[in-house]
Amino acid sequence: APGFTLGTTFYGSADPPPTGTPERALLDSMITRGLGGFTYYVDWPDLEPSPGRYTLGAFEATLAALRTLGVQPMVNLTVGDIDAYNLPPALSDGAGGLAEGVALDDPAVLDRFGRLLDRIVPILLAHDVFFLGVGNEVDDRLDGDFASERDAYVRFVEAARERVHTEAPRLTVGVTLTGTAVRARSSTFRALRRVSDAIAFNHAPIQPDFFVRDREAVQPDFR
Repeated sequence: APGFTLGTTFYGSADPPPTGTPERALLDSMITRGLGGFTYYVDWPDLEPSPGRYTLGAFEATLAALRTLGVQPMVNLTVGDIDAYNLPPALSDGAGGLAEGVALDDPAVLDRFGRLLDRIVPILLAHDVFFLGVGNEVDDRLDGDFASERDAYVRFVEAARERVHTEAPRLTVGVTLTGTAVRARSSTFRALRRVSDAIAFNHAPIQPDFFVRDREAVQPDFR
């Protein structure tokens, strides 16, 4: 429908595939058939490998390449990614968890991430990014064995949204959840919905054996 964007991403590495590869030919073919969006996932340590040292060249080049292709980006900073965190070394236990004594809503952590946002928001605006996500399918962790971390994650997203809106009040800030959390209105969905401009969700119309479900079975999910 007019006003809507059909997009994609690439599993594993979410970078656009290099020129001359079969994957790039497929992407180019999809764009000519109407593809207009691309979800670009990037990890915090890739942008700030050490405190105050930012490596944003590849990030900006990827966004520029997407716009050259005529594709509008959605960016997700995967601070939380499914059942683990992607954090700089001093904040991580090295196994996908938090370092001892660290919480995401620690003022020092919020300030450090906020300073990163200050650097990247102008880049997002310059390349027509329409949605900034702060985590991917985080309900897998926060509705599960690590529910005690949920409140801190909610405050982290809330602080990120407030920081972004001081510079870019029209930039949509939220988080990506699973379709299951959205349909079930899980505790994590309800908590993050209150502090997000919008909730994105991943919907995989596949059976447990990874075969695709019948098309007729998909429509009730979206309703």
